[in-house]
Amino acid sequence: MVNSIKETNNVFSMLYPYALPLHQAIDRNPLTVTPDTLATEAIALMSQAQASCVIVVEEQVTAEKPTQLAKPTPIGIFTERDLVRVTALGRDIKGVAIAALMNQPLITLNESQVQDIQTISRLFYHHQIRHLLIVEDESGQLVGIMTPTSLMPVVSDRHNPKPENLFGYSNLELSKRETRDRLLASDCTDMISTHTPEGVYLYVSPVCSILLGYKPDELLGRSVLEFCHPQDLVLIEQFAQNDPVALREHPTQLNFQEINTISYRIRHRQGYYIWFKTTLRTIRHPDTGAVQEIIAVSCDISQRQQAETELRESQEKYKILFQCFPIGISITDNNGNIVEANQASERILKLSIENHKNRRCDSKEWRIARPDGSSMPPEEFASVRALKENQVIENREIGIVNDQDEITWLNVTAIPIPLKDYGVAIAYIEITERKTAEEKVEKSLSLLRATLESTADGIVAVSLEGDIVSYNQKFLQMWEVPEDLIGSPRANEQIVFLKDQLKEPEAFLKQVWELSRQPETKAYDILELKNGKIFERYSTPYRLGEQIIGRVWSFLDITERTRTEEALRSSIERERLLGRIQGRIRQSLHLNEILNTAVAEVRNFLPAERVALYRLDARGACFVVESVAPGCESILDVSLYDPCFETEYIQKFQTTGYVSAVDDIYQADLPASYVKLLAGAGIRANLMVPILIREQGGSNREANNESNSNNPAPLRPSLSNPAAKIHLWGILCVHQCSGSRHWEPYEIKLLQQLSVGLAIAIQQSSLFKQLEEANRELQCIASLDGLTQVANRRRFDEYLAQEWRRLGREQAPISLIFCDIDCFKIYNDTYGHQAGDSCLRQVAGAIRLMLKRSTDLVARYGGEEFALILPNTPSAGANYIAESIRSMVKSLEIVHVHSPVSPYVTLSLGVASIVPSLTSSPAALIAAADEALYQAKKEGRDRVKGYC
Repeated sequence: MVNSIKETNNVFSMLYPYALPLHQAIDRNPLTVTPDTLATEAIALMSQAQASCVIVVEEQVTAEKPTQLAKPTPIGIFTERDLVRVTALGRDIKGVAIAALMNQPLITLNESQVQDIQTISRLFYHHQIRHLLIVEDESGQLVGIMTPTSLMPVVSDRHNPKPENLFGYSNLELSKRETRDRLLASDCTDMISTHTPEGVYLYVSPVCSILLGYKPDELLGRSVLEFCHPQDLVLIEQFAQNDPVALREHPTQLNFQEINTISYRIRHRQGYYIWFKTTLRTIRHPDTGAVQEIIAVSCDISQRQQAETELRESQEKYKILFQCFPIGISITDNNGNIVEANQASERILKLSIENHKNRRCDSKEWRIARPDGSSMPPEEFASVRALKENQVIENREIGIVNDQDEITWLNVTAIPIPLKDYGVAIAYIEITERKTAEEKVEKSLSLLRATLESTADGIVAVSLEGDIVSYNQKFLQMWEVPEDLIGSPRANEQIVFLKDQLKEPEAFLKQVWELSRQPETKAYDILELKNGKIFERYSTPYRLGEQIIGRVWSFLDITERTRTEEALRSSIERERLLGRIQGRIRQSLHLNEILNTAVAEVRNFLPAERVALYRLDARGACFVVESVAPGCESILDVSLYDPCFETEYIQKFQTTGYVSAVDDIYQADLPASYVKLLAGAGIRANLMVPILIREQGGSNREANNESNSNNPAPLRPSLSNPAAKIHLWGILCVHQCSGSRHWEPYEIKLLQQLSVGLAIAIQQSSLFKQLEEANRELQCIASLDGLTQVANRRRFDEYLAQEWRRLGREQAPISLIFCDIDCFKIYNDTYGHQAGDSCLRQVAGAIRLMLKRSTDLVARYGGEEFALILPNTPSAGANYIAESIRSMVKSLEIVHVHSPVSPYVTLSLGVASIVPSLTSSPAALIAAADEALYQAKKEGRDRVKGYC
């Protein structure tokens, strides 16, 4: 290469006196653009001008004439090779300025050096370029551009016979010129070749081995037509201005113009075709004008051709898409005139394309409404704004009113088109159905929102990611959530806020985690907050169609309900406990047992450290019984006397039933002497309830009647009976010794109720003592049940044994009926013992009415169980009587609402019949009747069952 350059320099040194007119090879009007020109515009300009490059220049104002522009200064160049490179890389150049794609730094040549063909050749070869920028020597401003193609006419021009024309000199000079040209061709990146008029290669530059894969010697003597693509022969023949026959018959009569450029495909050595762009120059005989030789400068434009093909395909594809796209599209020029519209626009706007293209985008013919239905002025049109502001106006909702005053709702986007003479592209889709659907959805959502806000539940919807997507105000109020927190994008902050309000936050987080792993699960639980509130929580999956997209949490404040239920449960439990305590107290009629049971039960229930009974009588006052917790001092038999206590409390206790509840003797407003007295007994908190017993006045007859009554009179102060005298029997005391204690209202109420029952038990115990002696005297002769006035058990046993022996002798049948009142315990618990006693009396009376013979006996066998002895009665007669008794009792309609059998009191009856023998005993008959009664109960009660 160094030798070639030296040889070339020697040749050009020899030829230097014969300077070529190289200034004629400068294209002084090249295609130029500014740096901010869009690349798509620059490429379009290259295509329109059929230029191989575009020069990026900066235009400056001259200092002498500010209004006049100076010659532009080149700063970059963009060539066909760059276009091919960008296309091959698949780079998106939409909206990209040409300055981002141009080549830098530039290879330039000062205009004064243009005559140096050696310098020009070296620049082309060493930099592997095909475009050389010519600039002014001092300013560097653009003069023009020189290419190998533009050089060829100059270096090969032999039409001018003047001495300065190289081809007009002597044979020696011509030989030197040929040597120079060959050196120039060998350094050129384009393939330079010479041909005979028939197209046979005479000379081929070495670069052909790179472009075609052939060595120059392999092409010499062969016709270029041999390598051309068959489809491109017609093109070459057209350039020859002959038909194929003439071309074959007169190959030497090609009639090319002096300079011509053609593009065609030529076969590579490996068999595939590449695209060549060839500039042809014909050399004619100076006298005859016949074509003597053809000079060709060829370059590989395969990549460019491919890019142009892809560009054409892309344009065709987008043209088809433009027409087939379901979205309406209109395009305006830079003045706002609509120049293009697709078929979808005709369907959406109900306006023909021709009428559409006859309008401007700001035409008053458009009747456009705002989303609220009001008229929209043209200056608010998306297309007008985009054209004026040169920015994208997107997703504008408008309504277009047609001639029938029907409105079509559209979503419009207007985008400026960065191409010369173009304005904006307007894309629009019809949303009438969507808008109608949205209005329906909005109404549904409004109704749903109103429903959510009116409910007593706090509701929140959470996505699968844990983000709160919807909620009502009740939720915020219940949880006292700040508005700024609920709108926070950080879901963890919301969870932490809720968690910190809970008594058991870990259990809450655990369930949230478990539900996130099992989205289809429904959940229910109770949440207790630190502030005392109690929430009932439901959680269900939130679905969109069949897909679960989150969860809905519903919170109901059940604080008051829970407290009410708890109070009710406690009240029921206290009533049951009170019943049990009173039941235990009433289990005994002995006073000491009653009192000891009472204090023990009260201390266990409250619980308290000490419960004692302070007895008041004529002999004095002291604690007679107590129940004391371990470690608490006993005050049994201790008498606490204080004048203040007698004057301040005793009278209140006796006349009004006053209850004294002291939470702390040191904090209460008590006399100092009384505080000292209580402290001396180790009492810190004190609750005292009086035990009042009413004594009846009046005649002895009234007193006897009262004594015989099974229903003690109420032992509370009463104005209903002026003759009643209230007697303070004693005081039920509950003590807390270790510290102060607040006495709850229910505790006070329980003690008051218990004191009444205790008073009754005490009075009953007193009455029991009075009756005990009389009962002992009457025991031997009494045969009636005192309550029901029927035979008692003793009389039953005696009479059964008597009739058994008699009928055994006579061998006559005897029948036994056992009757049991169904669910009598429930009746007693529901209506009380007095009502139970009344029920027993009514049932006994009904049974007694059904017995017609004097020999028949009815007896009270047990609590609610009666027995009938029917001598000389077979089983059929006994069953008939039993059924009659059952019906008779049921017809009384004694209300029993809690009975699982009937709303009225019913009987279950067991019947057994037998002929006694002297060797048997009544026990067998009793067992049989009892078994029959058992079967009647087992089969559902309220029935008669005979023993089989």
